[in-house]
Amino acid sequence: MPNIRSATPVDWPFWHSLDGRISRELFLRKVEAGECYIVEWNGAPGGLLRWNRFWDEVPFCTLLYIDEKRRGQGLGRALVARWEADMRALGHGMAMTSTQSDEDARHFWRALGYRNTGSFDIDVPGYAQPPELIMLKDLRVER
Repeated sequence: MPNIRSATPVDWPFWHSLDGRISRELFLRKVEAGECYIVEWNGAPGGLLRWNRFWDEVPFCTLLYIDEKRRGQGLGRALVARWEADMRALGHGMAMTSTQSDEDARHFWRALGYRNTGSFDIDVPGYAQPPELIMLKDLRVER
């Protein structure tokens, strides 16, 4: 059974090994704000979830990453379920995420009840990518 917990400052080495997009300083601020989760399997960390607030209000999962050796064991589903439960407990009725249109993650999120609600193109040189899908879920409806 996976164990899901809030990240702490001592998790930085593991966190950084999977998430090279944020600085240590930002990680520490997000830990303080309760915006970082770690999932453990058999006592060892196996993945993470990072979130923030879209429009300063709506919970938005900015990163879900499961270590390649741990994929297919339900850790991602468990992390999202915990995050959604916590967001419901905080009174949020909706959650959001995004993924590139060519990433397999879109199928994962759809299987969890998220639906496409739009997309945008990024064509700025150095940042260009396939269209980014915006996905949302009504947290008031249990699946």
